[in-house]
Order: sequence, then structure tokens, then C-alpha cells
Amino acid sequence: MIRWILFAILVPVTLMTGCFDEHAPAGYEAVAAKNAAQTHSQCPDITGTFDLSTLPLGRAITDQAPPVSKGLPVLMTFKQGPTNIEAWWVVPIDSIRRWAAQEREQNGRSYSSWRELALQRPGPMAPARDIQSFRDAVAKLGPPSGPFYAGIVSYRCSENWARIREQPGFRGTVKNPGGEGFGDTEIWLGRDASGALLVKTLSINLKPIHVWGDSANTIQTSSSAAWSKVEASEFVDPVLLTERDLPPPLTVEQLPSCDEQVARLADLTNRIISTAPNGVYLVETKSPVVDATFAPECGGRGKLLELLFMADDPDQLLLVDRKILSESAVRSVTLLRKADDKPTERRLRIVLK
Repeated sequence: MIRWILFAILVPVTLMTGCFDEHAPAGYEAVAAKNAAQTHSQCPDITGTFDLSTLPLGRAITDQAPPVSKGLPVLMTFKQGPTNIEAWWVVPIDSIRRWAAQEREQNGRSYSSWRELALQRPGPMAPARDIQSFRDAVAKLGPPSGPFYAGIVSYRCSENWARIREQPGFRGTVKNPGGEGFGDTEIWLGRDASGALLVKTLSINLKPIHVWGDSANTIQTSSSAAWSKVEASEFVDPVLLTERDLPPPLTVEQLPSCDEQVARLADLTNRIISTAPNGVYLVETKSPVVDATFAPECGGRGKLLELLFMADDPDQLLLVDRKILSESAVRSVTLLRKADDKPTERRLRIVLK
């Protein structure tokens, strides 16, 4: 008799959890996959490439952060895996090729080091710590040499929508803000007729109920949906770089000598002095030895310059930064001392290409 009473209680609970269907507004209708009729699948075809690296959706899909890319674009590609749709962080190969060609011309030693390292990837069975160490070493010199696996995307499908993984704070553990009971968040992905990725974020309010003794369940009391879409980018296949994708390294004869690299610093310093704004004076110059990854064969010499400027008018100091950045040999300029501390002084660190 007790068994039938419990069954009678649980059946309504199960039915009520499906009562909050949020219908898509105009412009957010998910279309069926092309092969849905043959496979009897309710899953959408979300394979494609999308710019999600700066959107909350990227973090919701995976805990794997986008790779360091030296300023190159990082996209997410959805691709059919053995059993599920997989997510991959990718840097378009065309972007890497353009970066490689420019880096080879402007910083041949560093490019050669990056190229050699990038093509010596750990095997598929390598320990995770070795893979991470490899990625960190590559990131010091240039963009990643291949895609980053970000996880499985689709876990459940319904009516041309695919639900992604459980969100942090899964069902029954997150209190509803300013209300009773608990909350749950579900994120569903679809595809519209134009190929854009549709995103439905479903916020569900849950109320706990006690079924028998200490046993408890939850029922949905209300729900709301937020809708957004992300336009598709050109598809980027998550494949590894090969030697054919990259320009060859410079030969020993083509590489500048260490003395030539150090001479570049002297030339740059002289140009800065001769073109400094009126009333701005260079009062200190340093060329410290840095991490040898900047210039391996030269022990880190010839790549870094630290300059201290003084001026009667603090506004004139701001012109120095722009002037130095306009130099073709300069990779970056960093302020080492805040101008607010000593308004008439400005110390800059300059890294050459």
C-alpha cells in the first residue's frame, strides 16, 4: 500500500517538471538537422565555428580557458566526435601563417625557436602535466601549434535544441535570489535557418518537497528564458599545424649576429634622443639581460631597453610613448613607474622585435 502511495505522489512531480516549455520568439526558431528524418534525431546540427572566446557562453560550455594566442583570434569549433559533438578552441591557420611570416622577418631567432618547439608536440598518450608544460613553453614564443580540446557540447536533445553540460550550482543547490526554494540553469543550443547559433538560457525556480521521511524532491514553480544568437564564422577545422603550413626558419647566414642585435638598441636610443619633444630629456638608459627565450643564441641580450625620461611639462612625457611605438623595430612599450607618483618622470621598458 505504501508503495502505491509513493507512486501516486511521484507521478505528478515527474509530470510537472515538463510543464515550463519556453517557446522561441520570432527570429529564434531552431531548424532541424538535414539528416534528422533519416536518423529520427531531435538534435540540431550545431557543427561550425563561432567567436565565443570573450562570451559567457564559452565559459558555460567548457572550463578549458582559451589558449594564449599572441593577439591572434581564438574561436570555438563544434565538430562531430565518435559519439557526441565536441568543442575545440582553435586559432585560424591563415592567422598563424601571417604571424609566422611577419615574425620570421622581424624576429628570426625567436621565430625559429617557436617553429622548432611547436612542431615537436607530445604524443597523444603523454601525461597532462607534460602537455601543459609544452603549451606554456610555446606560449612564451608565439601562438599555439594546434587546437585545444574543450569538451563535449551536447548531452541531451529535444525538438531541435541541444542542452549543454550541467552548469555550476546544479539542480537543488543554488538558492533563488530573494526568494524561497532553489534554482537551476539550463543552456540549450540550436541553429536557425541562416546558420547562426541560437542560445536559450532557461532559469528555473525549484521548490523542495518532502516525499517520505527524509526523502525529498523538487518541483518547478516558474521559469524564464533569455535568448541570444551568435553568427557563424568561417569554419576552422581543429587540425594540427604541419611543416607545410609554416615558412622555413632562417639560415644561420640570414640571422642577425648578436652584435648586430645590440647595435639595434643603440640606434634606437639615438633616434629617440634626436626626435624627443622639446623639454623632454633622456636621463638614464639600461639594457638588461632578459629571459633567454627573447634571444636564445645571444643569452637574452639585445632585446630589452629601459629608459628614464624627465620633463618640465608632464603632458610632454605622454608624447614619448606614441613616438616610441611608431618605431618599426619596437614590439611593445610598458610603463614601469606610474606618472602620478612623480609627474615629471617616466620610466619605460621597450621590447624590440
